[in-house]
Amino acid sequence: MRSCCRFVLALAVAGISFTTADVRAQVAAPTPAQNPQTNSQPAAPTVTPVTAAQPTFGTGSPLGFPSFNPAYRGSQMDYPAAEVQTVPLARARLASARAEQDLMMSDLHSTVDRLWEDFDYSQPVVDARKEEDAAYLEYDDARRKVLESLSNDPTYRAMISLVVSLKMKLEDERPTKTPTPEELERLIATATLKLSYASSASAMESAALAADERVQSAHARLVAAGQKSAALRADFERSLHRSPEFLAARRNYDDARVMRLTADAFLDGAVNARDVAMAYAYYIHRFDQYSYSPGLLSPGLYYGAGYGYYGR
Repeated sequence: MRSCCRFVLALAVAGISFTTADVRAQVAAPTPAQNPQTNSQPAAPTVTPVTAAQPTFGTGSPLGFPSFNPAYRGSQMDYPAAEVQTVPLARARLASARAEQDLMMSDLHSTVDRLWEDFDYSQPVVDARKEEDAAYLEYDDARRKVLESLSNDPTYRAMISLVVSLKMKLEDERPTKTPTPEELERLIATATLKLSYASSASAMESAALAADERVQSAHARLVAAGQKSAALRADFERSLHRSPEFLAARRNYDDARVMRLTADAFLDGAVNARDVAMAYAYYIHRFDQYSYSPGLLSPGLYYGAGYGYYGR
């Protein structure tokens, strides 16, 4: 009987020891290597603070899409400020480029006017102009003397008198708004006679001028002086387009024109990028009226492998 009691008591003491060891084993936190069930779960996600630096137009940022905050959780989507702020800057750049092109155009015109002015006051041109003026005065004087001598011819004086009288007759017999056929026939006859006398007087003048050697010599000098002035202007026009000052002014204008076209294209692209970015931002926020849950239960526990859901 005593042996049985001793056996039962030994079993009770051993059970208490085993129970205490199990409790200690359960209370102690198992390591990842000791707990394979823990190793089968994915790691907790790393949450970036919402105050993190935002990306701009850096490498890899597609033009036309708003800058995205890596800390996006549901309704937190960055406003496309970079794309929106680029538009007024592009407009200002286009206005500046247009003003620069206008200034370069004005400078080009001023350069051409200055070169022409220098040419007009150059010594060869001044001498050629003086020679031409002197030749014209000599020719006019010689012509006037020939016509004065011709006015002493009775035939020439009679023709000039008839021309003057017929001209006065045409002015006095000016028809009304609705002339009769007889009036028209009389006017046509008078005008034809006047033209005939004027042609005869002009032919007499031409013959007298052609027969005078002094007139012909002065006329030849006048033609030569005019040809010399025309040749100087033609040579200058050809050399103007090769002048270093003109080429520099033209190059500046061409550069300003290219900059204006570039600024115009940049503004169009900036407006398109802004529109796309705003549309994308609105599209992302189309479900912002619903509450979003990313599937987090607590900072250390989660479920659903990171997939959230929308709900009221």
